[in-house]
Amino acid sequence: MSFFSRFFSRSAPEQRTPSPENPANDLGDAATWEDIFGGAESEAGVSVNLNTTATVSAIWRGVNLIANTVAKLPLSVVDENLLPIPSHFANRLINRRAAPHLSAFHFQQTMTAIAILKGNAYAWIRRVGGVPVELLPLDPDSTYPVRRDGVLWYVTTVAGQLRVMFPSETLHIHGLGFDGLVGRGIISLASDDIGTEVAHRKHDARYFQNPTPPFTLEAPETLSDVAYSRLKADFDKIKPGLKGAHRPAILEEGLKANPLTLKPSDLQAIEQKKFRLIAFANWLCLAPHKLGAEGKSAYASLEQENQATRDETFDPWLVTWEDELAYKLLSTDDFESGKRTIAYDRDSLDRVNSEAKAKFLQVALAGAPVMMLNEARRKIGLPPVPGGNKIVWPGNIAPTGNSEPKPGDSTGEPTKEPTDEE
Repeated sequence: MSFFSRFFSRSAPEQRTPSPENPANDLGDAATWEDIFGGAESEAGVSVNLNTTATVSAIWRGVNLIANTVAKLPLSVVDENLLPIPSHFANRLINRRAAPHLSAFHFQQTMTAIAILKGNAYAWIRRVGGVPVELLPLDPDSTYPVRRDGVLWYVTTVAGQLRVMFPSETLHIHGLGFDGLVGRGIISLASDDIGTEVAHRKHDARYFQNPTPPFTLEAPETLSDVAYSRLKADFDKIKPGLKGAHRPAILEEGLKANPLTLKPSDLQAIEQKKFRLIAFANWLCLAPHKLGAEGKSAYASLEQENQATRDETFDPWLVTWEDELAYKLLSTDDFESGKRTIAYDRDSLDRVNSEAKAKFLQVALAGAPVMMLNEARRKIGLPPVPGGNKIVWPGNIAPTGNSEPKPGDSTGEPTKEPTDEE
């Protein structure tokens, strides 16, 4: 038995992954092709895939919000005290350029958006001498993980050639899943909601192209053939669509126009659109008004609402990125010992609320202080100042023990004892 035949053995149904190259897939099953092309047939009869999903404004807005927020946060290799290590080689990949043609921002933005929509985003970690030098996105429809005999591999297709990759050279960002290998995206899970929204939008567009007349004509008696023909000819001259809207109709022989009102089914369609907007917010774990839905916030203040969005929506993706990047880009010794890790600067999410942050830092530095001056300055994006690497106690409080840090602790500065002048 060849390596690939053994690798893709059909004896493991749990390895059914979306790719036509995987013999474990039944290519005669329509569901297989829906998985392969990332789409599904919705109950509304609309094929839901990446292209059709991107046309739904609420989803586009929500995915943009999450992907942009994740990508714009500062990301750095840090030490055990969470102090950045600017000289580490991985900082170039995660902070500046993931590849010569791709910025770190757009790399993280694209990968996060794909992971939300399709469930999984993959990138090839190109190494030179064991050191990562590029992060190159892979096609999520032709890349998938395979676990054989307890060993994890990744399979992808590049330029028509099947390639098996080690986990150490594959960056895998995925959302919630059920097997520990792959995540499920909203394109497949929310296909009915997405398909119904697309179908309604197409219906509305065709309505404006060939609208239903806004009134009916009532005649006191049967029209003569001449009057009927002239009336029909006049109405046929009115162009359908927006160009023909609001043109007057000339009535004769006692004709009366009766305006039409919205049917109950039309009113229900309007309400259904509102419900679908809430459904899309649920799929994306966002507050409905973040997608433009009407209604009030469930929180007492904007600060509480933003904190909830940060905890429930953004933070899970941030943790996913941090764990995967640290495991794949750092050395085994650094990762296992915890000497170094990769972390987002979450404080950047709160910088817009400068008044609340200033009050917090004022409390943190007064009374029984818990923070050094340079720590507080770092949280608001300011550089350190001389003498800012020690706890300053108020005159009416006597500290116990040594209140100053040991040389080099949590300072990021050269290791030397602070002098009295500092």
